[in-house]
Amino acid sequence: MALVSLVPLLIALHRTTALRAAGWLALIWGIAFHATSVQWLAAIFGSAVPAIFVLISLPWYLFGLGYRFVQRGLPALAAIATPVLWLAVDWIRSEGWYFEFSWAQLGLAPVQSLSGLYPFIGVYGVTFAIVLVNAMFAAIILRPPAWRSSVAFGAAAIAALGLLPHAPRDLAADPQFAAVIQHGNGGLDELAAMTREAADRGATLIAWPETAVQSELLDDPDLREWLSGLAREVEATLVVGGWQTAPEDAPIDRLRRHAMQAAGKGMLYNSALVIAPDVTILGSYHKTHPIQFFADGVPGREFPVFDTPAGRLGVAICYDFDYAATVRKLVQGGAEVLVVPTVDSEDWPEMQHVQHARIAQARAAEANRPVIRPAMSGISQIIGPGGDILASIPAGKEGLAVAPYPLVERPRTAWPWLPHLCLGLSLLLTACAWAGNRTQAAKSEA
Repeated sequence: MALVSLVPLLIALHRTTALRAAGWLALIWGIAFHATSVQWLAAIFGSAVPAIFVLISLPWYLFGLGYRFVQRGLPALAAIATPVLWLAVDWIRSEGWYFEFSWAQLGLAPVQSLSGLYPFIGVYGVTFAIVLVNAMFAAIILRPPAWRSSVAFGAAAIAALGLLPHAPRDLAADPQFAAVIQHGNGGLDELAAMTREAADRGATLIAWPETAVQSELLDDPDLREWLSGLAREVEATLVVGGWQTAPEDAPIDRLRRHAMQAAGKGMLYNSALVIAPDVTILGSYHKTHPIQFFADGVPGREFPVFDTPAGRLGVAICYDFDYAATVRKLVQGGAEVLVVPTVDSEDWPEMQHVQHARIAQARAAEANRPVIRPAMSGISQIIGPGGDILASIPAGKEGLAVAPYPLVERPRTAWPWLPHLCLGLSLLLTACAWAGNRTQAAKSEA
């Protein structure tokens, strides 16, 4: 469906005469798109959800303006300009402003059928290809017959990308075993028992969910000593989710500060503690993208990579992993394995669980790294570097899963520059279209 779903929008924008009307049309499309693709937001925000849908759709107003402006001033470039403009706005929507929201990117949907593309062009690149196909189909309908053969050929060539095999990978010999623990409401004794069971099944990397430790702060000396003893006992690297004290002067925006204060949590990081089998506490990662409207922690600023017997670990927490920039920074820091402690509440609808799990698949394929993703209420996953699911635990069930995870000796990672290139090209196209519109206006007056 994604290969043709944008065609009606593009045709409607093409036939819209007023510039602002095109912006409003794209905004209305964005609201309808989000209301159908992420309708579960209604269960979270209740009566405020219409405002949320409008808020996260605002960037599409820019796409409508840009598309109509470029189509009017540079009609010969309209088809190729469409994915350029789309990707620029998609980056703004997903990562480029305060209310960033990366769910429902078009490039996330086909990860199970087009996984071979992701190590080369990433989620943004797949989005570009999908929009280009839509633009070409729209051009077939809108343009004179002379355009149709070339446009149809281009569309067929892009669609054929789906036939590419998985990207070749040089996998290291003797893979290690990882375990994800899915446990939401128990205490430390239950988590420790599951950790011992995971070690008995051969796991040398054991990951607990986000904020798995609720009773104490991760900087508590007694808790750290207990966790270190557990790591030594099971002879495994542990990644433990919990809360840590943040400095009173730690940077935090007003909206997140208000949410933390309203929940009575004060200045706390949402953290993951990494502990080596030799009881060394290697350090903490603090969640860098706490959700704006919730008591989800003070934003972290660093992307450390931890050297462990289980490999060089990059850690991201839940919502962090929805963003391409997070994964890129961890990979650039040398991460061989990505560990993603997650909550994913038990009361989420099934679609929300499935969509979030699919994002993790896409990021694994994009980064060409294995992903270890323990979720408090599911879906917990161990994902191979090609995005293939090696083990998982369904939503709503407690338990653990163990699977071998292969390290990639010479991994290939996706283009990191594509959305920024499209942002620059969009500005250039807009300037050229402005000049073209002025030239046309001058000719009309003459």
